[in-house]
Amino acid sequence: MNSIQVTAARSRGGIRQDALWALAETAALFLIFIVAFTGRDAFGDSVKMLLTILSIAAGSIGTLAGLLVAKRGLSESAGRFGRLAIAGWMVFAGAYTVVHVLS
Repeated sequence: MNSIQVTAARSRGGIRQDALWALAETAALFLIFIVAFTGRDAFGDSVKMLLTILSIAAGSIGTLAGLLVAKRGLSESAGRFGRLAIAGWMVFAGAYTVVHVLS
């Protein structure tokens, strides 16, 4: 890689930023799950609907972000394996959440 490519790769945040996005998605889905699980008997229908909408939104955003990380992993050789692993987790967690909530 020449110096322009290295500078461009650093400006995009690198694999650490991708890992932070995966961590944020996982934390959001986990937090929504914990709130929904612990309050399932106490919440009314409107709160349950809000949690359903939040789950679908977080799962969809996570899936799309995972696809973007996968695209970056396929286009750049630096950190390819790590990015593809992160992308796989993000897509799996997001898509599983959406399918689970809607079924």
